Amino acid sequence: MRLRQLAILMAALLAAACEKAPTEPMRDLDAEIASLSPGENTPFGSSPSTLRQLFRAAVEQAELERGRGAVQDLLKPLRELNEQARDALHAGDRPTAQARIAAIRDEELRLVLLLSGNGIAYRVLEDVGLELIEAKQGLEQAAGQGTDVSGPAVQAGEATLLLARANAAYADRDYKLSLDLGTRAAALINGIDHFLIGLNRIVGLEGLLQQAIARVARTQGTEGVSTLLAPLQTLREEAARAVRNGSRELARQKLGEVRTEQLRIIIDVLGDQTAGMVSGKVSRALAELRPVVGEAGGGTRVQRARRMLTEASDLNARAQKAIERGQYAPALDLALHAAGLVDAVRHLLPR
Repeated sequence: MRLRQLAILMAALLAAACEKAPTEPMRDLDAEIASLSPGENTPFGSSPSTLRQLFRAAVEQAELERGRGAVQDLLKPLRELNEQARDALHAGDRPTAQARIAAIRDEELRLVLLLSGNGIAYRVLEDVGLELIEAKQGLEQAAGQGTDVSGPAVQAGEATLLLARANAAYADRDYKLSLDLGTRAAALINGIDHFLIGLNRIVGLEGLLQQAIARVARTQGTEGVSTLLAPLQTLREEAARAVRNGSRELARQKLGEVRTEQLRIIIDVLGDQTAGMVSGKVSRALAELRPVVGEAGGGTRVQRARRMLTEASDLNARAQKAIERGQYAPALDLALHAAGLVDAVRHLLPR
């Protein structure tokens, strides 16, 4: 019974204390809105076939061709819907916010077709079909290595059904429905990509914090865990209040303090060597990925991967210098950011 109570307490404390991966943006009201669009939010870059990426690309291209002013006029209804969603979330009215999010998606679909033409729906069908094949191959390989892939396999099945419906809608010339279903399939494939990348992912801030909490729970019990996390919980409550009050600068400051406290806990509990462990894994990943990226040719995604590897290398070098100076918490912070970039590069490259 004591072990069950301890597990329940740890779960509750983790839910309150754990931050997301170091590359994830601050969860302010804008992020709350994004969180209501299921499937398109991962710690890694989205597939170019998700609605969010298609919309961004369509707007950027249209601004080049038509001018920024003309395109911004087209976006006015969308901006109004976003403001309404923010207002509803700020007021705690999530049903209204959810309805506005649905309207935002519908408007984005309309704009993508308007700006890119109906042919974009066919391109999505082709690209998502190839992405689905690659995802299934990745799951088969992982399963062959003994990994439980039952969860993402269900997602792959759902994506297959969505893609079939999208093809049928396209055949009926219902391009909007086809694009909607195709981009939903792309979002599910994003989740599968996230799973496959996670198999080789360097342990992040959340994972390290969980390890630290588990160690304290084993040696000091629930009272020790409560004492360990009390300052962190206070900082998170202060950050949440700042977000609710619309004080974004204060919220950003408090979230920075939350991260600093998490790093302190990890170093204090798991030891100074944790920074070196993460930095070492980043170094090995960089050595593995550099030749892969070097042989990948050109293209926007490959160029982006090269820039990210360069930045990760720079961050990791700074982490190693900080370790030499005995600054272990800042070193761990830098190494974790480098790890996030390395994991993102794995997503950008073909499997």
